[in-house]
Amino acid sequence: MYTNAKKACEEEEQLLRKLLSKIDEIHNMQYQMRRTSQMRRGALMQLLMYHARTMRLWIGPLDTHPPALVGAIGYPDSLPIKVGSEVAAFISDIWMLAEVVSVNASGVYEVKDVDDEQKAKYTVRRSRLIPLPLWRADPLRDGHALFPVNAIVLALYPQTTCFYKGVVERVPEKASDDYLVAFEDSSFAQGFSPPLPPGIAFRRIAVNVSKIIYDGPRS
Repeated sequence: MYTNAKKACEEEEQLLRKLLSKIDEIHNMQYQMRRTSQMRRGALMQLLMYHARTMRLWIGPLDTHPPALVGAIGYPDSLPIKVGSEVAAFISDIWMLAEVVSVNASGVYEVKDVDDEQKAKYTVRRSRLIPLPLWRADPLRDGHALFPVNAIVLALYPQTTCFYKGVVERVPEKASDDYLVAFEDSSFAQGFSPPLPPGIAFRRIAVNVSKIIYDGPRS
């Protein structure tokens, strides 16, 4: 009886994961279609905010470790980035939100600026690209996959498509929570602005800056 019940539970889990995967596929397809269509900048900012808020929550099997791109778990520099992936790209001394368009045999990437109506494209080395997280980390199950308090990070500034240096002031306590981030600002004595109000979707955190050189990526 135990064996049969265990098998039934495993089969149900597999079915649920397939359904969730299909839902994710449809959600991402809708996002890509809307983002590639012509829209006003305000509509694009709302779309990016919505996409950040509805980012998938990682729910892995018990006793397993979350993979790369879950929350703060980085993507190995030695691995290629898939075409279609969203990245933070270091272009003209700015970290901007971009999409990978192609990669040649030499490992050089072509990316496009998501906030450019002309969809300007740039040729970028792998070292100047940071893949963005694909899943949110569940604080209750995978708290180790969160960016910790006081971590210096690159985060997408609200209502822009640029990443700036910031410090994590508060981490999510439950899966639906956002990070609270204070951004670097030399006009304040402490070097950072006061944290922006809760409710801003700070799920677009690219990387813990301690792992890169903030003044620019590796050459």
